[in-house]
This record gives sequence, C-alpha cells and structure tokens, in this order.
Amino acid sequence: MPIEFIKSLIFAIIDALPNNDTGKKIRYMYYKKRLRYLGDNVKLGPYFQILSPERLSIGNGSAINKNCYINAFNSVDIGENCLIGPNCVISSTNHSFKKNNLII
Repeated sequence: MPIEFIKSLIFAIIDALPNNDTGKKIRYMYYKKRLRYLGDNVKLGPYFQILSPERLSIGNGSAINKNCYINAFNSVDIGENCLIGPNCVISSTNHSFKKNNLII
C-alpha cells in the first residue's frame, strides 16, 4: 500500500471523529505533531482541513469549528483565544502580507 493512501486513510478517520471530548483530544494530539505550533487548550472541530500544516500556528485557547479550511501556503498565524466559526475559509495563497508591524 502506498504511504500516501495510508496517510489519507488516517486523516479521514481522525477528521470524522465525533465532536465530543474524546474526538477533540484525538484531533488535538494528531495536529500537535503536524502544525508548526499548536497552543494549549485548542479545540478543533471535525472536518477541519489544512494545506501546508507545517506553516500554520494556532495560539492558546483558540477554537476552530467544524468544516473549516485553512490554506497556510504563505503562513497563517492564528493568535490566542481566537474563535473561528463553522464553514470558514482562510487562505494565504495569494495574500502575502509584508507589513509585519501591523495587526490584521
């Protein structure tokens, strides 16, 4: 079996876990190893998709609801205590922001 198929299968299982405490803990442990940074007490809803997870940081106490999609190709940093509602899309593909001193 090709490794990509196995990775896709694991992702599908992790992603489809129920949105209860157990599902959230398993998703947290899975993404903790994949993201550039994942803070403490972060809640990740089911069907959460990430492109370029190695370029995504999520701060302490943040929550991302179900069916969200994040494309972190040019890097995405989500601060502390941020709440992202269901069905949101965040994309950095063609939106590189060079003024690092401004908070957006």
